[in-house]
Amino acid sequence: MALIACPECRQSVSDMAPACPRCGYPVAGSPRSARGVDGGVVGKAVGAIGGWLIVPWIARMVAMAMFCIVLTVMFLKGRG
Repeated sequence: MALIACPECRQSVSDMAPACPRCGYPVAGSPRSARGVDGGVVGKAVGAIGGWLIVPWIARMVAMAMFCIVLTVMFLKGRG
């Protein structure tokens, strides 16, 4: 971590800072912005993983409900 001069106001700014704390000027070539993870990418990944885990569970529940309904109908028709 090093201190660099802000291109706008010439105040010392950490090279890890996304912007100058005095004037708000974005620090060019900030390592944090280069290494940071985009929030949209994280949201898409979480959505995909959640869908991958939830959809089979829902499908099993629907199949089990249909199985119970079929068994109930078969049992009631066999008795009547």
